[in-house]
Order: sequence, then structure tokens, then C-alpha cells
Amino acid sequence: MSTLRQISKHTDLAVSTVSEVLRGLPGYNEATRTKVLQAAEQLNYQPNHLARGLRQKRSGVIGLVFNSLNSVPITLAKFATIERLVRAKGYGVLIANHYDRPDPELGAIQQLLRSQVEGMVLFSQKNNNQKHIEKFLADGVKIVTIDSPFDIPIADVSVDRVLGAQLQVRHILGDCKRRRIAFVCRPPDSRRTSSVTAKLQGYEKGLAEFGQTMDDHLFIPHPYQEGHPYEHALNAAAQLLKHRGEYDAVIL
Repeated sequence: MSTLRQISKHTDLAVSTVSEVLRGLPGYNEATRTKVLQAAEQLNYQPNHLARGLRQKRSGVIGLVFNSLNSVPITLAKFATIERLVRAKGYGVLIANHYDRPDPELGAIQQLLRSQVEGMVLFSQKNNNQKHIEKFLADGVKIVTIDSPFDIPIADVSVDRVLGAQLQVRHILGDCKRRRIAFVCRPPDSRRTSSVTAKLQGYEKGLAEFGQTMDDHLFIPHPYQEGHPYEHALNAAAQLLKHRGEYDAVIL
């Protein structure tokens, strides 16, 4: 890759002229612009966005901090959607993964800030770093959380899990006319207590519409096993096979 100085030497123009033309600044005729742009293409010039970002205090990059990219396909779907929206606005992305552990999460955030990201989207299931997040916000760092576990004012995008679970039950019992549901769900004492509790509340509200309770159906708990992200799914599948014939619908 070439530099501004090499383009300057190739075109016999000042470095400042080359720099300003490549940045699209006014004040130069078409012949000069064409000369610089053709030389940049011939010499395979690639602008140093990091250096420019440091000068302008803008990097054009958004940080994405995930709790676990290898956990479930829906996480990858979220990443793809966010990246598409970010790139549509002319920004790039930097990705960090902290595996639901507080120290790596904090380290990932600090590393992204050292990389001059203009803001970040944070996926976090625990609130261990709440004090640090509060300080970052106070310092002007732009953070958006997904299903925030933090008990602080913060821009957050969340899902109404109660309503979602209620609609699932209504559809299965009402629209599909099923009789007994196998609920495959983490127990309320799991690491994602808030989301699990919300789902259970939604299930109970949905069942109440039909005069039923959880006792009328099959509940299959599958506790999360740290370090074994797919073990709980295998155990749940084994339980479903064990009780085959006792249900005619499944909610995961």
C-alpha cells in the first residue's frame, strides 16, 4: 500500500494538496482531482481511518460486546442484524466476547474504548459491572444494552417475555387445539432468573385463559451448565423422549 508522500512524489503535487483532494475538500480543479485519484488507484492507496479518527476524534466504529457468540443461533442473528444496520449508517464494527464473566466483560469494554469506538451495544446477563457502567455513562460513553440487567437509567432494547410466552400458550391451546404442553425451560433459580421468571409468568397467564395451571402440563427443567453450552439441550431432549406420548406440543 502507498502513502500520501508516494502519491505526492508520483504526481509532483504537495502532500497537503493530495491529502485535501482525497478527503474531498473544495478548491481544486478537475484536472488536479483526476490526477490525484488516478495516482491513488494506481498505487493502491488505502486511507488510514484510525489515524484520521484520532485526529478528528471520530473513529466511525461501533463496539459490539456479546456475552457468548457461540451459545445459540439467535445471538448470531442479532449480530447480523445490528451489523447490517450499523453499516447502513456508514459505520464499521468491532466485536468482543466475554462469555458471561465479569472480568472479561469489563476488559472487553475498556479495550473497545481504547480503540476509540464511538459507542457500543452491550449484551450482558449479569449486573456485576454496574458501577463501571455507571462511570462510563457519566464520562459520556454512549452505551445501548440488550435486555439490560442493570438497575440504572440506560438506553435499552428489551423483549416482553411475559407477553411472548402468553401468546405462545394461547396459540397452541386456542388456535392449534392441543391438549398438553411440554414446557422446556430453565428453572427460576438459574443464572438468567429475570428472563426465566418472566417466561413462567407468561405461561401461567396464558394457561389461566383456558382455566389451566402448570400442574396440568409437563414441565421439563434444563439447568445451564457452565462450560457446557449444549449439555442442557441434550438433557432436555432426553427428557422429552422419555415422556414421549404424554404431550402433543412443545414450547422451548
